[in-house]
Amino acid sequence: SQKSDDIGKISLFVVMPEEYSPNFERLSMNELKKIKSKITSITSRNGVSGSGLGNFVIYPVLNIYDDEVIETGLEPQTIVRAEFSLFIQQLSTGQIYGEETIEIEGFGRNRSKAITKAIQSINTRDRGWREMINNSKQKIIDYYNLRCDDIQAEAEGQSLTKDYIGALVTLMQVPVEVSCYREITSKAVEFYDYHIELECQEKIAAAKVLKTQDKWDEAAGVLFNILPHYDCFD
Repeated sequence: SQKSDDIGKISLFVVMPEEYSPNFERLSMNELKKIKSKITSITSRNGVSGSGLGNFVIYPVLNIYDDEVIETGLEPQTIVRAEFSLFIQQLSTGQIYGEETIEIEGFGRNRSKAITKAIQSINTRDRGWREMINNSKQKIIDYYNLRCDDIQAEAEGQSLTKDYIGALVTLMQVPVEVSCYREITSKAVEFYDYHIELECQEKIAAAKVLKTQDKWDEAAGVLFNILPHYDCFD
């Protein structure tokens, strides 16, 4: 699920609260999308991926500690002051690898518009984000360096049950800075080839079934995108 230019980067899956969550100021889906966009921008600016699945996540906490209505003469304006925090956490252990909080403020005709303005004011270039992510990256790299053998063994186990995609997911969470990255990518290519060949054999089997049913066009269609470099092409 990673984009091609994210391969080899540390992957932090962005975890967002549900729409209208009582623990997250009951924000709408539109407001949550804006926050997620901010987080993705923060991660990409600091050399990590905000996509993909893995053992590490990044999630926000929004704490509105003050909102007041000011009479301005024309129409009342609501001012919202809040703390916006990001946390980097390891899923398997619950350990927090990094956290940072900034103050944000917004104003508008009502509380909802004021919150939207506050979200828009989140500075994705803030120095605090860079320091948090850089510190977290080193801890994550240290974690993977210690687990190189375990990760490869886990992927091997998945491949034995022909779960080649699962094996790829296990391997490709390892970032390029880790000492065993070359071994990991070599194994990933091997498992991908196994996956392609398995898929090819499944297509041939499906085509044979269609052939027995005199569904020639459908059988040919199943086989059409098997490429010449597949072992089963002949």
